[in-house]
Amino acid sequence: NFIFNKDLLKEYQNKSWNNYIYNQTAISKFQDKIRRQIFNTYYT
Repeated sequence: NFIFNKDLLKEYQNKSWNNYIYNQTAISKFQDKIRRQIFNTYYT
């Protein structure tokens, strides 16, 4: 059980954090694209 294995738990936490950062980057890019479309539709 990895919960009791501190090394394995740390490895999984690090992988989870890396995925979180990656996902946030992708979401930010997607949101920027939406904002750009809204701006171009209504303000240009």
